[in-house]
Amino acid sequence: MSTSAQTKETKETKCWLNYPNHVYNLMSKAVREFLEKLHVNEWMNHVLLLSTQYPLVFFAAVALILTTAFPITLFFLFVMCSIVFGFTGLILIEGALITTGSLVMCGFIGSLIVILLIAAASIFAGYFGFTQLVNLF
Repeated sequence: MSTSAQTKETKETKCWLNYPNHVYNLMSKAVREFLEKLHVNEWMNHVLLLSTQYPLVFFAAVALILTTAFPITLFFLFVMCSIVFGFTGLILIEGALITTGSLVMCGFIGSLIVILLIAAASIFAGYFGFTQLVNLF
């Protein structure tokens, strides 16, 4: 590969990477400003200081938070799965009902058409046969 081709490829790559990098910078800036407004750094430093001073209380608080959050997380996971499976099942069941109804209706109409064709052919054959019999006499 020549150096001009490599330079052109590098410029295109930089061009493609500018947009996601810009979005990432905007998002990180917004998150940083949000955390500064809530004084999260000071709060985390305070929690870290308390965890070093009172490790048993810290571990008990972490255990309490985890044991409380685990059932709530499972409940929300169950709710979200129920919603997704409900909509998916509704779509599948509706599709199955519409397909079955269409097949039954097409079968009924198709058999009706076949019966009408057979009846028309029978009437035509009877009429043609009767006219041939009338011509004999």
